[in-house]
Amino acid sequence: MAAIGYNWQFAPQWVAGIEADGAYANKTDTAAGVPGCSINCTGTPGPGADKSSVKMGWDASLRARLGYLVLPNLMAYGTGGIAWQHFETSNLSVQPGGPNVL
Repeated sequence: MAAIGYNWQFAPQWVAGIEADGAYANKTDTAAGVPGCSINCTGTPGPGADKSSVKMGWDASLRARLGYLVLPNLMAYGTGGIAWQHFETSNLSVQPGGPNVL
């Protein structure tokens, strides 16, 4: 994970700031079945040979901050911004004639 930011004290008790961060995961998780399906592609109950996977790639965020120095060692602040995440999903449905990727 990497983060960068800057704070600016623009009055004796007020602080404004901006902050950005990002991370890379490259993590995949696979489970039996296809989410939302109670039968597999052969028409029988259960997941059978069907499987689903989710891959987490990266995430990032950008936030602004505004704080007020209540005491010399206590600052109350609020923050807000936007965040992004990159995921990839795939489903493998095995039918009687062979595998079909959905």
